[in-house]
Order: sequence, then structure tokens, then C-alpha cells
Amino acid sequence: MNNSGEADALGVVMTDTLPPEVDFGGWVSQGSAQLPPPPNDEIVWGPWIIESNQTIIYVFTATVKTGSLYFDIPVTNNTEFDSINAGSGFSNDAVFTTAIATAVDLTGSTKAVEPTGDVDAGDYLTYTITLRNSGQEWANVTITDTLPSELLLVSGFDGGTSLTWSGVVTGENEVQLTLVVQAGPDITADTTVFNTITINDGVNAPFDIHSPDTTILAGYHYIYLPLVMRNAP
Repeated sequence: MNNSGEADALGVVMTDTLPPEVDFGGWVSQGSAQLPPPPNDEIVWGPWIIESNQTIIYVFTATVKTGSLYFDIPVTNNTEFDSINAGSGFSNDAVFTTAIATAVDLTGSTKAVEPTGDVDAGDYLTYTITLRNSGQEWANVTITDTLPSELLLVSGFDGGTSLTWSGVVTGENEVQLTLVVQAGPDITADTTVFNTITINDGVNAPFDIHSPDTTILAGYHYIYLPLVMRNAP
């Protein structure tokens, strides 16, 4: 605070009520004051005298709260002052935008397939989905699997027929899911297929992950001809 006038400002009270997006962290500098940590994130300085042409600087830290409500939003901190002879009003506002880039991050999730080579029609494939949340916040995730027509469902995410899974992937953690399918018995020769899942974490835009390509070889078809024998004359 600065008193640029020619007279002393008497009975000055400065109130800094922190915005709900942050919590008071600690004092860095208080000038000549010795204020304790403020209750309810409300800093009250005074009533004191600010002499003519005197500037008082106080510095403190604040911590942005966790939770998706506080991600990437503008935060404004207003400081109000009052005095006996210098009026009242607001000091310069401090405005900043929270930037928590690692809030929820599932972009490192993967989808693998076994076996990894070519398979024959009728063979079984196991897909393993690893959901990796490298962010710090928990993610409420929903994934949906879209099977190509060449693959037949054997066992879904619930061990039954479900191609959708919903659950929580905690911060800096991972969840593994499996899906078992069968290559169709009447597939066209040398068909290449891949399996796609869509991931929705409720915070970021949904995105797709593809499995590695698998080439399915056509099934063998056996033709049996009648065997005709005749006696020699």
C-alpha cells in the first residue's frame, strides 16, 4: 500500500479476502507487521498509520485448490482498505489464471493384442487396455469399444457381453481391462483389422485409441470327393 499524499493516513485498515479458489499458504514478507496466519483466508492489516509518501509491502503465498472446478479459470484477488481521513476503496486487483496441466491425463493409455502375429479365422484374440492417469486428479472414466464386423465378442469388460466400462482411475495410477474376441470363421482372405476404444474422462475431449493391426488369414475349406473303385476285369 502507498500513501502518496502530503498528510499521514490515520486508522488504515486493509482487508484481503482471498478468493475461494485458493488457500493462504504462508507469509514471505510483512514489513513491520507480525500477522498470524489468517483465519478463513481473510487477511486484516491495521488499524495503523501510513505516513506521507510511505509504501508498505506485504508478500504471501497461496495454494490453488485441487478439484476440476478450479482448473484453468481466472482468479481475482481484491484488496479493500478503509481509513479515518483518507477515504476507502480497493487497491490494485491481482488477476491470474490457474494452470494445472496435469489435472487429468489419460493420453498415455494403451491397447495391446495377443497374439501379436497373424492369426487364422476362428482363432481367439485378447485385447488388454491399460488406462494410465498421469495427472494428479482422479478421473471418472468411461470407455466404449467398437468391434469391427470381422471380430466376434467372446468376453466383454464385465466377463459377459459389455463393451462399455465405467470407473475411477486415481491420480498417477493405472487400471487394466481385458476383452476376448474371436476372428470370424468366414472371413475374407488376408483381412487386416484393428480394434478401437473411445476414452471419455469427463474433463478433456474424448479420444480414440487403436490396437495394433492384426491380419486374419482365411479359414481352410476342405472339399471331399467321392472315391470310386471298380474291379479289374
